[in-house]
Formats: sequence, structure tokens, C-alpha cells
Amino acid sequence: MRKQHVIVLAAAATLVGAAVFGLSRRGGSRPTVQGVLNQEDVLQIQRAVRRGRWQMAKLLVGKGEFRMFFGTSIPELTLGRVLEVGSVDPFPPGTTRAYAFSVGWHATKTNVYHLELTSSGWRVKSFSQYP
Repeated sequence: MRKQHVIVLAAAATLVGAAVFGLSRRGGSRPTVQGVLNQEDVLQIQRAVRRGRWQMAKLLVGKGEFRMFFGTSIPELTLGRVLEVGSVDPFPPGTTRAYAFSVGWHATKTNVYHLELTSSGWRVKSFSQYP
């Protein structure tokens, strides 16, 4: 084999290995649940956060904030995971607001998603960064 072929094969194997490692870590973790949320709420909140990540990315690109887009959105879109979800309302059964802490791969900040329960499920209403 030529030297170029060996280099290309080594680079491809490295990328595939990194992707498999990252995806296996991503799917294996379950978020910590705080408050009065049932398992279905947690699953819906995780789905809503995945959609919210794209909303955040579109907003940042639209505003021209490319530094924040590449520093926050790209790591979270590729290998982001929800660390914690919790209810904001202190007493059951009327929990209509929740939060989710989400972090991307090698991200320096945690994204906080603020969610609200609508007639069609949980939806991201706003997001912020911590710290």
C-alpha cells in the first residue's frame, strides 16, 4: 500500500473509533431526576431538549454569534447529554414547568433549558448558560 492509503485508513479508523466511543457514552447515561416527574415526563423532556438544541443553534447563527455556536452548539449537537431534569413547581400533581441541565462534549458551560408542559407535551420555552 502506498503511504497515502495508510494515512487515510488510519484517520478513518480513528474517526470511527471516536464516534463509537462518544455515542456509547452518550446513550448509556440517565439524567438525575429532581422533583415530581414520572418516567414519561423525563423522556419527553429529553426529546424536547434535543429539539431545543437545534433552536439554540439556529438562533445563534441567525444572530451571527459564531464563536458561541462553535463553542456551545456544535459540542452539544454532536455528543450532548442531559445531566439532570427537575420540576420547578414544588407540589404534585400540577407540575407544568421543568428545567434540564445539558452539556456537550468538552463544553465549558452547561446549558439550562426551561420547559413548559403544553397540550402537546413538553416544550422548551427558553435557555440560558451556566456559569
